[in-house]
Amino acid sequence: MIKIYNETILQNQLNTSSSFRPTGVGFILIYSGTAQLEINQQPLRQLAQDLVVLSPGNVYQFQELSADVRFYIISFDRKELRQRINYSFNGYSSFRIMRGGGAPNANVLELPEPAFGYLLELCRQLEYHLANSSGYGFNTEIVTGLSSVIGFMIADEMFSRLHETESRNLRKEQLTVQFFELVSQYAKEEKELKFYADTLCVSIKYLSNCVREVARQPPSRFIAETLVNEAKELLLNTREPVYAVAEALKFSDQYAFGKFFKKHTGSSPFNFRKQNQRVDTI
Repeated sequence: MIKIYNETILQNQLNTSSSFRPTGVGFILIYSGTAQLEINQQPLRQLAQDLVVLSPGNVYQFQELSADVRFYIISFDRKELRQRINYSFNGYSSFRIMRGGGAPNANVLELPEPAFGYLLELCRQLEYHLANSSGYGFNTEIVTGLSSVIGFMIADEMFSRLHETESRNLRKEQLTVQFFELVSQYAKEEKELKFYADTLCVSIKYLSNCVREVARQPPSRFIAETLVNEAKELLLNTREPVYAVAEALKFSDQYAFGKFFKKHTGSSPFNFRKQNQRVDTI
């Protein structure tokens, strides 16, 4: 369920370059020194005492590390994490956190000093219990508990930032949450906004206006992002040919899938797989 790395373990694991992609959700906690990091070849600001939220499908690369840099990278398997821990998050906020997206620096959190120190101590405890799993009869429960606290701490920080500048309309937010929940279930089969509007018993125009107001993006973007992320995971984590990936995502044919994928990523499915399968996974 959980993988944990420090700066030494990560460098020893990377076989081809300083690039890597996570197989699950997670974060980097830089607690000493400084680091320069790129997400999908887009540079972040210089990092120091920062937390970077990781998303599967993104490629990360350390461009520069100071001699005294120290960090943890913690990666969680999403499916197993959901089974073990009941995160009762707002659907819209969960979508934004789990999907990532937007400007790269939006994935960086500056935690207040007490919270940062507490999170660092939790990571150290998690590292200890993962390394000494045979010594405790309740070690699995301890690891699950620590993971739960870490997850809720990070989510709490992210949620507070999401709502700092947002005026809230509960009806429109509820409708937007329902829209995201439907997208997560049906995006493969239903790519048109009409399906979601009909299911929610509202007009296409009203649904579009609600999502734009609450999420600051058109609903079509979130449908596309869901499909692109699903496509990336299939291309990177399976050996299925591109036409089979197109079929799995319910595109009419490989050409339609390729056109869609290139429009939203700037790369063909074949080139995306060729370029990124050589990137180490963590």
